[in-house]
Amino acid sequence: MSDSTLKEVQSRILTSLQSTGRIGRSTLKQGLMSWFSYAGIEFNAIDADPEHHTLSSWYPDLTDKKPYRDEQDLLPILNSIGEAPVQLIDFPSQETQSILEAFEHFNAFKLFESKNTRPTVFIFASDERAAMLAAHQTITVFRVSCRLRHR
Repeated sequence: MSDSTLKEVQSRILTSLQSTGRIGRSTLKQGLMSWFSYAGIEFNAIDADPEHHTLSSWYPDLTDKKPYRDEQDLLPILNSIGEAPVQLIDFPSQETQSILEAFEHFNAFKLFESKNTRPTVFIFASDERAAMLAAHQTITVFRVSCRLRHR
């Protein structure tokens, strides 16, 4: 990655899309929120899990609730991109396919690029079949998106 690419990126989205719980997705985000707060790094957090509300229960004053239940629920989340240098998004487990389809439907990767935002998606090692499949789907969609953008 060149120095000019690094300078162009104004914000970053941090999330995980794997379809399983109990692998540390929300715990990692909790640790990042604590560290960002301690280090004085401006961020916002979106709790998109309509069932558990993990981030908003840990940090109610620092988290916006934007529940993700279906493809249309991604739009308000995408509209908030770039509001802070770092955005943490806690999506619900079991929604990988729906979220990836919504990314494609709303051209999320073009939106990220237009807002100088780079997504970082955490992939967790797991021997659960659903987690492995979700990791594969996520990597495939992001790889295809990168190839299309850099043609």
